[in-house]
Amino acid sequence: MFTVSGLIRKPGHHITFTPHAIKVRLPWVLLAAEYVWWVYFLLFIGPEHMNADMSAEMLLADVLNRTGSFALSKNWYYSTELRVLNTQLFYKLGLLLSSNWCVARTIATALMLLVFLGCYFYFARQAGLPRGAVWVAVAMLCPFSTEYVWVVQHGAFYLPCLSLLFATLGLVFHIKRLGAAAGKKAPRHALPLLCPGSMLLLLAFVAGLGGIRQLLVCYLPLMVCCLYLAVHYIFTHKKLCATPLQPSQRGTLYFALASVFATLACGAGYLVNSKILARVYTVSDFSTQRVAPFDPNTWLKIYGGMVALFGYRNDVQVFSILGVQSICSILWLLLLSGALLVGLKMRRQLPQNDFLILVVCLASFLVNVPINALTGMTAPRYLLPAALLALVVLFLVIYRYPYKNKLAGYLPGLVCLLLLGVTWARPQLVSERTSTLKAAVDWLLANDYTQGYATYWNSDIAVERSN
Repeated sequence: MFTVSGLIRKPGHHITFTPHAIKVRLPWVLLAAEYVWWVYFLLFIGPEHMNADMSAEMLLADVLNRTGSFALSKNWYYSTELRVLNTQLFYKLGLLLSSNWCVARTIATALMLLVFLGCYFYFARQAGLPRGAVWVAVAMLCPFSTEYVWVVQHGAFYLPCLSLLFATLGLVFHIKRLGAAAGKKAPRHALPLLCPGSMLLLLAFVAGLGGIRQLLVCYLPLMVCCLYLAVHYIFTHKKLCATPLQPSQRGTLYFALASVFATLACGAGYLVNSKILARVYTVSDFSTQRVAPFDPNTWLKIYGGMVALFGYRNDVQVFSILGVQSICSILWLLLLSGALLVGLKMRRQLPQNDFLILVVCLASFLVNVPINALTGMTAPRYLLPAALLALVVLFLVIYRYPYKNKLAGYLPGLVCLLLLGVTWARPQLVSERTSTLKAAVDWLLANDYTQGYATYWNSDIAVERSN
């Protein structure tokens, strides 16, 4: 089971550097180094690589602070979804702690990264992942591509979404674990279930208040997983509940019930969003989204587009660092696809929780690829939650696969480590550079200009760079 106890030195024990100790501590050291690097990046390099969408998030937080609002503002146009449980809460805190917007952004994003990692480790703990699951966290902080860095480490747009995903899965597996241990004395175990159950429903409802995205990336895949479990149970049991449920079956039942109620809670939140909040606040309403023309090539484009998420560039020389990263992105797509196929082949050998993660991951692709294709939303980042779940599946398959010899067991892991190292050879950052705009902002401030007109793509960045 996943644990961090290996990092804690007991009184009277000396820190050792045996091969086993190095193997246990190395990923934690790498993870800490990555985190420190990203904080350094946000503070000293990030301000030179900004775009208007990133600055708009800071402006929203500033508006909320100035108007005394907590999460939502009537003086804001929400172009994609309502920011209910989102980045603006962290940016608000950052601006309260520092009047320097660069420092405020660094504080907020650093906190969001910590929350994201905390939610992942909670999920890993509750799902009973092996100790080496920390390598997945190391992978998730790698600068795979411009788009990945934009929505995760730098822009942080997807950090709340991904944190909610892992927190939800962690809570569902937590309830599953408690349910499996309940036995015939279920009333006695109702109190321990109350806390994670209430948290799950509250989190799902608040996630639904923001819009339909979390419903698609997390809760509908859980429902598809429940549907699979129900069909599998019906076909493998002649009579429902013919015999007393075994602990594993009882845990699966609690997993299914938690998933169903969480989905209903998220759906209720989305109804409040579309019927009430959408009329109070100015926000794009996806209920008016029309079906795009059907084109089989679009489905392949969405699948193939995932290579861009892992660093593929079509405008670089083959024999260059970016060219090598592009080749590696294709290998990543093949590895993740192969892991899902091998996982299905190994389904009888995988622990129950590992198999459930595999099913949820596959369900996420099955739900989101058709919806993205039918709505014309083909950006690679829309499959990011499913891709990160696939990274977890890749780790589990590598860890659980019955290798014929020990050396063969190390090979897939070494390949993944090599591919991760390639991403750091030249981090792909947000392409926009704001050094020229900063010179213009400095001139405006030096001449006492504080108000004026500019395009969206320049005005937000100018406000942030001028503090």
